[in-house]
Amino acid sequence: MKLDPPRHDPYSTLEQTKRMLEEKGYTNCFQLSSDGDHIEDKNGHQFGINDVALNGTYRFVNKDNEAEYEVLYALSTNTGVDGFLQDGFGKNSSESINNFLQRVENQEQPR
Repeated sequence: MKLDPPRHDPYSTLEQTKRMLEEKGYTNCFQLSSDGDHIEDKNGHQFGINDVALNGTYRFVNKDNEAEYEVLYALSTNTGVDGFLQDGFGKNSSESINNFLQRVENQEQPR
């Protein structure tokens, strides 16, 4: 999975980037389902790998605290529900989230 370099622009913090994405319509905070095969929005709607497109990847590095390495994924669905999925970065990343996103990238994009 290709990652963008750490951000060095006005949206360089995690919270600022979330606000920027929300302004662009990415209003849902997705969670990975317990089976790792779907993401769920705040209303409990599920989206599988064929329903999701990965539109952006934003990394955040706190050089003073490795536990604060984060990555934010901007996702859209084929039903128009857009949002983001947050994960740790590097040794703090979720293998389940990585597997899900790799499968998304290997599918034909829904849009």
